[in-house]
Amino acid sequence: MIQECDWSRIYVSLDSLVGNSPSRIAFVVTNDHGNNLYLDNIEFFADDNPNPTPIDIDHLVYYNNDFTDPRITFNLPEKETVRMQIYSTVGQIAYDEVLTDILNQTYHFDLGGKPGLYIVRIQIGNQLSVTKVLIRN
Repeated sequence: MIQECDWSRIYVSLDSLVGNSPSRIAFVVTNDHGNNLYLDNIEFFADDNPNPTPIDIDHLVYYNNDFTDPRITFNLPEKETVRMQIYSTVGQIAYDEVLTDILNQTYHFDLGGKPGLYIVRIQIGNQLSVTKVLIRN
């Protein structure tokens, strides 16, 4: 019977492959004991964070490290075009960008160092997500 302790999460940075084309990844296993090896949930992220924030049921998550580094992480089932808009609380647009071919990326968004409460609006196809983000200096 397989138990939770039988699994391990391994992070491998692929930074050394950036800019090299083409690149190939292979899994090579040497085992003297005849045990089975299972590879499951292999994911590739554009961000190099070895402990990514878990993604909620809507396939995206907002987070803000110490209120100065706002980010949004996507983990979509297939590539999508995403429109990300950020508004001040008085309705002025602070950020508006269309992101193409989004799958599982993390984006940092820069609001020019202006602290305040912002409304983040994400549109993926016909789905809409809106949340508040507090930014401090």
